[in-house]
Amino acid sequence: MDHPLTVVRLEVDAFKRMRAARLHPSPTGLVPVRGRNAQGKSSLIESMMAALLGKDGAQELPIMEGAHGAHVVLDLGALVVRRTWTRDSGGKATTKLVVEDVRGVAQASPQKVLEELLGHFADPVAFQAMKPADQVKVVLAILGLDAELARLEVRVTEQFERRRDLGREADRTKKHTGELAAAVEGVPVPQVSASAEELGRQLEDAKTRNGTIDAARAKLAEATSRGQAAVERVKRLTAELASAQVEVAEQRQAWERASEFLRATQPIDTTPIHASLRDLEEAQRMAVKRELLDQARASSEAAQAAYDVADAELEETRDEIQRLLSSAKFPVDGMAYDHERKTLLVGGIPFGQASHAERLKISVALAMAGSPRIRVLFIREGSMLDTDSLTLVAQLADASGFQLWCEIVDSKREGAGIWIEDGEAFEGEGS
Repeated sequence: MDHPLTVVRLEVDAFKRMRAARLHPSPTGLVPVRGRNAQGKSSLIESMMAALLGKDGAQELPIMEGAHGAHVVLDLGALVVRRTWTRDSGGKATTKLVVEDVRGVAQASPQKVLEELLGHFADPVAFQAMKPADQVKVVLAILGLDAELARLEVRVTEQFERRRDLGREADRTKKHTGELAAAVEGVPVPQVSASAEELGRQLEDAKTRNGTIDAARAKLAEATSRGQAAVERVKRLTAELASAQVEVAEQRQAWERASEFLRATQPIDTTPIHASLRDLEEAQRMAVKRELLDQARASSEAAQAAYDVADAELEETRDEIQRLLSSAKFPVDGMAYDHERKTLLVGGIPFGQASHAERLKISVALAMAGSPRIRVLFIREGSMLDTDSLTLVAQLADASGFQLWCEIVDSKREGAGIWIEDGEAFEGEGS
């Protein structure tokens, strides 16, 4: 059972629009399925896909209206695939699959047997209609890179976000360090000759002495004023002369004592003390700023170092992805995967921008990739292909030993192929 498998006999009954089909198609190359619209061409194609793919290839209820059940038999030479559908009591379709070898022995886990023999997809034209992200998933699965590449790309995303956050922190600490440096570097630090306690004591002593002096000055001014008033009273009040003279004498003595004190005592200039206190406060502020600057520099260096490590890890993962992709053997020469843009490339340009013929050729090659044992392909929109494209895919299929079933809208009922009319299939001349 090691040789390739294609459909050598097909039986279909009551599957959607297909009433009945008993066919013996050519085992390789193009198998046209012709007919007018709404005759059952799509149903014939879908019956084979449903038989091979199960619920992934069939609608919920593929049984023809009015029929009790549907069945499809695919004779693949070394294997015979039988799938039937019936309605349960609730009207829903249930399906049964049997896969037999040439001796008629049923295989255990029949769907798993088919999955191991099938390729990754069976309709090259449908592949071109997929979204680019889905095309990427299919190709990476063909290459066997989907799981490993997904793991690496998740790591790249996480590392990129971590590097971004660390970069922001490095920029923030760098800016903060620059601001602190601008406030500290080049600014002279005052020289301080005494401690804050000593300067405070000196200032307190000075305030006490200067307060005493201020009080003496006040007394001097008061004595002067009152002496002058007493003299005036002497002039004006002769009757009070004696009392005034006593007052004068007393005030003179007070004046003389105050004068003597002022002559003997000099006030202390507090300007240098205040200047020294300001210098001390400035020196303390500068010391704090320099300490903060040292801390900021250390934080900035640590943040930059963390960013550099994250950047190196990110680049290492990207290199690992590049090595993984470089070692991959793509089914088509010139095909590649750009993991940064998450897109397939052909000759350096995105797959979707390649010519129609190039995309069709690549899609067929991808469908054939991996040399699946069941070499059957389907094109459900064959009428969308021009003559050159149809010839191209037919040649590719024939050269690779694949059987290509292609649905074509045709009302002439002439020529080779499978003809469908009102749900009945028959083989044309040359089939």
